[in-house]
Amino acid sequence: MSDPISVGGFLGLKYTTLLGGFLGALVSLSFVSELSLLARFSAVLTGTATAAYVTPVIMTYWNVGPPAENGIGFLLGLTSMNLIPAVIGVSRWLRDNARRILAKHFNIDEGGSQ
Repeated sequence: MSDPISVGGFLGLKYTTLLGGFLGALVSLSFVSELSLLARFSAVLTGTATAAYVTPVIMTYWNVGPPAENGIGFLLGLTSMNLIPAVIGVSRWLRDNARRILAKHFNIDEGGSQ
């Protein structure tokens, strides 16, 4: 089922997903009081963008039907201020521990030689 209205056509983003992410990000701001105006704007932009681009991935990966799309977008917008730092933290941990992880799983000594 395709959305007849998309943002700019070439972006492939749905208005309904953008709106869900935007509203979710706005709701998330009601739980955070210590952010500056610029940080609040950034959080809303981040939540909206996360919802717009990640919702289709989630729907495809878990084979979720179109009725859940707006809810997924809303939840991603709502939680993106917490999800994105967690994803960045995991990626930093993987970067910092890559040699140890490879050594453990592929029987390579941590010095780099076999």
